[in-house]
Amino acid sequence: MLKSGTTKGIRHPHEERLREILEDLHTRYHRPEFLKSDPLLMAHRFEEPSDREVVALIAASFAFGNVKAILNTLDTVLKPLLPHPAEAIAAREPREWSRLYRGFVYRWVRAEDLRVYMAWLGGALRTHGNLGSMWQALDSDRNDTVLPTLARWVNALTEMPTDSLRRRKRVLQRASGISSPLPSGAHLLLTSPEGKSSCKRMLLFLRWVCRPADGIDLGLWKVDTMRLLMPVDTHIMQISKVLNLTERRTADLRTALEITDSLRAIQPDDPTRYDFALTRPGILKEKVLMGTRI
Repeated sequence: MLKSGTTKGIRHPHEERLREILEDLHTRYHRPEFLKSDPLLMAHRFEEPSDREVVALIAASFAFGNVKAILNTLDTVLKPLLPHPAEAIAAREPREWSRLYRGFVYRWVRAEDLRVYMAWLGGALRTHGNLGSMWQALDSDRNDTVLPTLARWVNALTEMPTDSLRRRKRVLQRASGISSPLPSGAHLLLTSPEGKSSCKRMLLFLRWVCRPADGIDLGLWKVDTMRLLMPVDTHIMQISKVLNLTERRTADLRTALEITDSLRAIQPDDPTRYDFALTRPGILKEKVLMGTRI
């Protein structure tokens, strides 16, 4: 597993100019009216912390593709769980999920994958009461970043019993005729830093539930925001190149660590503060930094 290079931040060669740009973007975009362009919108539709927490995880797990498709998919996933998703998920034993989500398809996720995923969440909620308590039981403040705890947390989730639920096998069929096994769709919804994943969606979820409630993030878990890492997607990669936050070309965990360290020079205690604002120009197709180089 990767470890953080530093918790102090990397001095940016144009630190004051970078701070000015970041604060301008934060003022412009870190506003509730822009939630309609983000899967986090779904968690804000619920009042109870237990519901917000579990809906945030489901929303982050499905945060791939365009926002409209993601929100439509989340409506489908959440409809059988209303009005209180956390209670509905905890109340169902694994075998009960086999009757739900017939015909469900979203990209590489199928009904069988979603049922296993829901069974895992249900087991965690029945065992720990809520996902935050499960995190706290596995966490250690001695870790500079959330990565070691994230690995333990995902492993604990995916070890929850699923009884007789059918597991869908996925294989990669190569042109040579050789077939290679692929991770299940359920496992891909909950990625761990122990593998090769950038963990973008899980890091996004942690930002949502750990940062203070500010109209965007939810402030549900007591985790030091200094330990959070930037979720790196296409939009963050593009704007990070413009702002000279990284020289890496691959959106992996090493890049996430490097971008986070660069942002710690501006916000040592809260390096993911700018994440929502930094992704809006790309998502909304607004060229606010056209021609900018620092």
